[in-house]
Amino acid sequence: MFAVTQPGLENICARNLVELGIENVKPLEGGIEFQGGLQELYQANLWLRAASRILVRVGTFKCRDFPTLYKKALQIPWGRFIRPGTRFRVQASSHSSRLLHSDRISETIEAAISHSLGISQTTSNGPQQTVLARLDQNHCLLSVDSSGDLLHRRGYRESAVAAPLRETLAAGILGMLNWHGEMPLLDPMCGSGTFPIEAALLATNRPPGARRSFAFMNWPHYRPGLWNSLLEASTRQIRGPASSIFASDRDPRAVEATRHNAGNTQVGEEIDIRQASLSELEAPAETGLILCNPPYGKRIYEENDPITFYREMGKIYRRNFRGWILGLVCPPELAKATGLPLEKIAGFRNGGIKIQLFRVLL
Repeated sequence: MFAVTQPGLENICARNLVELGIENVKPLEGGIEFQGGLQELYQANLWLRAASRILVRVGTFKCRDFPTLYKKALQIPWGRFIRPGTRFRVQASSHSSRLLHSDRISETIEAAISHSLGISQTTSNGPQQTVLARLDQNHCLLSVDSSGDLLHRRGYRESAVAAPLRETLAAGILGMLNWHGEMPLLDPMCGSGTFPIEAALLATNRPPGARRSFAFMNWPHYRPGLWNSLLEASTRQIRGPASSIFASDRDPRAVEATRHNAGNTQVGEEIDIRQASLSELEAPAETGLILCNPPYGKRIYEENDPITFYREMGKIYRRNFRGWILGLVCPPELAKATGLPLEKIAGFRNGGIKIQLFRVLL
């Protein structure tokens, strides 16, 4: 199997797999290889906080022409993953290979799947199974997506404000800052609540995938009894947070969105949510972690002079939160304007914008 991650989150995801007791975990660029059966597959989808999706590797072979591609793809046991009548699609990519036309690669594999299952491609509106084909130096790797919707879609974010941070990235950032609920956490620009909600899920040991469905639930050999037993076991592991979680925003719409989303996740009582601007806040404890994803990109340039905004933000943090740790997520040129002693932890992309995670001792 292969857990796909956003670049930069591989080690966090690998650590999560090891914590689940899964063996043969191997971090690679863009994800983690691991081995297991149905239980490990279900656990990975249920528990991994920083993965984008979980793939099952179903075949690999050398291929230099389309007849060979069709013949080899025909030999894969597709009936284990696709029920008759289920829609499916093939996403193909090719690098340094003789077969370069991704659309024709997809069409060839789709034809092989249809032949293998003895059916024609359906146009129904039901579930859709995704198959991924990657050609690299004339070697074809075929995988089946077990997740369906990407794993950042936890099922709780029904209310959102502009430019929300992906849940998987928020969870990865918490891991990079080694926050596990043992100290207070504050998000003073909470938006739709992604940071505090992911923190509450982590602190209470709730699985992020408990509220959603997955592609593997439509496979012919899906075992609902096993899935339900894993859900029941996760419920018994829920605990109270060791420390307080605070969320605030000056925008009342953001505060309402955070309350709504936190309630969907059953962590509303674990988060102290209030409407307040950053300048009004005082440290709620002697020490803790501030997580801040301030405006950047088009958001900031439409409303403020960004350099002035970030300079004032740095002054407020230095004045009001002495002794705290700041995790700042923004473009590096804006982070420098804070005047704070920045320690770069990692770099990512969010909404197509290059951003970095900085750690600051205030």
